[in-house]
Amino acid sequence: MCINDKAYVEKYTSGFDQLKLHVSQFTPEWAYGITTIKPEVIRETAREMGNAAPSVIIHPGRHVSWYGDDTQRARAMAILNGLLGSWGRRGGFYFKESVKVPDFPCPEYPEPKWGWKEIGDKYPLAQMGITTEVIKATIPSPDNKYPVKAWLVAGTNITKSIPDIKLLEAAMEELEFMVVVDTMPMDVTGYADVVLPECTYLERYDDIRSATNREPSIAVRIPAVEPKYDSKPAWWIAKQIGERMGVGDYFNYNDFKEVIEWQLKEMGTSLEEMEKIGVKNFPRKSRPLYLEEC
Repeated sequence: MCINDKAYVEKYTSGFDQLKLHVSQFTPEWAYGITTIKPEVIRETAREMGNAAPSVIIHPGRHVSWYGDDTQRARAMAILNGLLGSWGRRGGFYFKESVKVPDFPCPEYPEPKWGWKEIGDKYPLAQMGITTEVIKATIPSPDNKYPVKAWLVAGTNITKSIPDIKLLEAAMEELEFMVVVDTMPMDVTGYADVVLPECTYLERYDDIRSATNREPSIAVRIPAVEPKYDSKPAWWIAKQIGERMGVGDYFNYNDFKEVIEWQLKEMGTSLEEMEKIGVKNFPRKSRPLYLEEC
């Protein structure tokens, strides 16, 4: 017999009683005043999801807009998935697995004197650099110990992706130097001191993609045609800048194809094989796809 929903919540969650007390005041009628979704539609949708559980997914979305309340929105969706029992159960969220792509040999990286954590330590749970904190650190102030004076913006039109455009423009006005790497002119290229034209994805090799799916898999982007005009792949741009900055040892190859070939050989395949099959699957090793409940 499989674990029922009550036992699932008791075993895998915490704070259920506190959540129940908190949400008791938020009725479908209350939600209607905010969402304009009729209360009967909310109730019907909830019952349909409950009847289908655990084969239900409240999808968190991808590339969603920033509204300032995204943390609680994402948290609410995660809670709903937990209450529906969809985490780790068939028809819900399976446990993803990926395969590690080996790092191409290079010298040890020096320890930086400071990094994004020193300018964004207000968010200790963040796992990567916080773009808005870097933007704020570009604007001089008495409390700014690590002013950012130059940006290299690659592959993103930040004037359309950063919600606080006034903050962004104020920061860009303070910059001493700004480089933009992109495949085509757009808003952000107009702010650049230097634009480095990157060739499109059909004209270059990129890093091996390691996908987290039911089965770990890798894929290689292989150029279909030669780059046009003066555009160059990002690896070439990075290598040229690195050599001119005196750190050419970190780019110990003549062509990025050499890196890909070495990595694929270490993974038990080859570029020749990947050119034929496109995507290569690997066996799962970490754990079963779902919780072992039965």
